[in-house]
Amino acid sequence: SADARPTTDGAKQGGAVSKTRGFASRVVTALASEHPQLYSQLSVVFDSVQSELKPTVLEHFLATICELSAICLSVPPSPPDALPQEVPTMLQAIDAAFSMSAGLSDDAAEGLAALHASHRQQFLKDFISETPSVLSEVISKLHGWRERLEAEMEPPLQRQAMPSLDGRCAHLVFAQQPLVEVPGQYSDDHEPMVESHVLLERFSADVLVRRDAATGVTRRTFDVLGDDGAWRCFHLTADSCLSPRMSLGLERTAQLLRLLNRRLLKSREARRRGLYLFTTPMVRLGKGVAMHVSDKSNLSLASMLIAARVDSGDAPHGTVLTHQRTLSRGVLPTLDDEARRERLRQAYNDACRTVPDDILAKAIQGHLPKAVQRWDMHRQLAAQLGLHSLLCYTIGLRAQQPQSLVLSLSTGNLRLVDLDPVPLPSTEGNPRTAYGVPFRLTRNLQRVATPFGISGTFSAVFAAAAECLANTQKCPLAMWLDYLAMPDTSGEDFHPPWTVSGEEAESRAKGVSPAELVKREGKAADVYSMLRSLIAEATNDEALQTMPPGWQAWL
Repeated sequence: SADARPTTDGAKQGGAVSKTRGFASRVVTALASEHPQLYSQLSVVFDSVQSELKPTVLEHFLATICELSAICLSVPPSPPDALPQEVPTMLQAIDAAFSMSAGLSDDAAEGLAALHASHRQQFLKDFISETPSVLSEVISKLHGWRERLEAEMEPPLQRQAMPSLDGRCAHLVFAQQPLVEVPGQYSDDHEPMVESHVLLERFSADVLVRRDAATGVTRRTFDVLGDDGAWRCFHLTADSCLSPRMSLGLERTAQLLRLLNRRLLKSREARRRGLYLFTTPMVRLGKGVAMHVSDKSNLSLASMLIAARVDSGDAPHGTVLTHQRTLSRGVLPTLDDEARRERLRQAYNDACRTVPDDILAKAIQGHLPKAVQRWDMHRQLAAQLGLHSLLCYTIGLRAQQPQSLVLSLSTGNLRLVDLDPVPLPSTEGNPRTAYGVPFRLTRNLQRVATPFGISGTFSAVFAAAAECLANTQKCPLAMWLDYLAMPDTSGEDFHPPWTVSGEEAESRAKGVSPAELVKREGKAADVYSMLRSLIAEATNDEALQTMPPGWQAWL
């Protein structure tokens, strides 16, 4: 449990120092008393990993700026380019998290002084003392900050460094008594077999630093050697002040997927089609830090677009910014409905002309040179898109933006490893506003699924999985969603990674389930009528044009 992490204050128990709550405190007390060597080794590994391998203050600041920019681009096009009431709240949260207004304290984090020396005055001027009045101004300033920070930290697509753990973490590089398990072995769909679990022997000295050009998140990827002689790759993530419960949301998503996968594997039609939802094993370490298993072939749709634009010499984020400026240009309240639709159509068509519809297909071709490999990849991806779209429709899963749509180029599986950002609640006490849209199939996704057709593999997988989810006796979806939406033991505010209640999710699953339609309307029922209407809406240009810029419908 993340709540069971010992801290440096509290009462000493059996030579260990612990400050925990509830059942977690009993576990830590028993561990420190019965297995002091294991407890000591766990504490050393945890402290070393936390201090050396999580993002630096400057890297964390850049990721937070990029996250706020993504949230601002997720605001639906609404005249007259008004500033949402949540934006000042989020700017104040960034100000407080990095002590911009308060200044440095005696226990300030390492690296915060350098951030203040370089950027404090400008940040206060741009966002605190002179708060922008319109959304376009905020987005423009955030993009300027992003460019400056990226230039200071070197270009995002070329930043690959190989630091070493030979310094303060040299003890991790040497062989240790194998007591600590390699993380992530409880995250699959099999019953735990403790006797066969792999134990950690040592860390590799080399660490790969890479920044995601789409999200601005910097990750340090490191390898650990197990007692089976195999190396395993991990990286750390840290929650931001704008998403303080992101790691918990990803953990709850993984738990939901495990429940759904158990049900899919017991359904004959789903099992025959090999339907399976994929995520990346992760372990919450506490204090907003989580350790993830790394897959170097994972690449988001937004990252593919940025790489293609950089290769062609274009501005990485030029299209989405131009799209937003086109939507906010002029005095929109004076426009009638037809003029408003024409403005949306113009912005969408201009973006489509600058972005080709084969970015994803070319990325797959570059990774898999053989035609038979690409054929299998396209078939697998079409099936995965059907599953992903079903989740987005039935439970409103917040993983639809291009930076959250992550594809494993080695397997063709869509992996749920990131979530769409959600704005903080405003200072007036209103609940969080989750800007969302129904599931959509954009140009690049449609092109990849073309060899099999949206009406082929995609629709068959969608219907087979919906039939499985609609069986409430064997798949109590409402109970699972409502239970996993509860806060954890900390009692802090938690916004679940889905936007639909359990009751509504069950109703939606039954609405697209062929078996349920036959029960209601008889054997003559058109079991795919609802699905066809959903697909027609998901691929309709007019529906795509109304999506906020952050979803990049033209991609």
